[in-house]
Amino acid sequence: MADVSGRHPGDEQVFDFVTSLLAIFSGSAQDEYTEHLWSLDELRSGQLVSGHPFFDYSGWYAESEADA
Repeated sequence: MADVSGRHPGDEQVFDFVTSLLAIFSGSAQDEYTEHLWSLDELRSGQLVSGHPFFDYSGWYAESEADA
């Protein structure tokens, strides 16, 4: 398990880290914005969940500000 904060930019690094782990070990990834468990194929294909890609901290923040 790796816990990475979304408080600091690092989208590419997190994506590379997570996809590297999932390429070696079986499992899934979860960000703190949905309950969805992301597969390696979903990450690589850029799948959206609730309109957002994996680890989209800036998109979720912008959406929450727009709703406020």
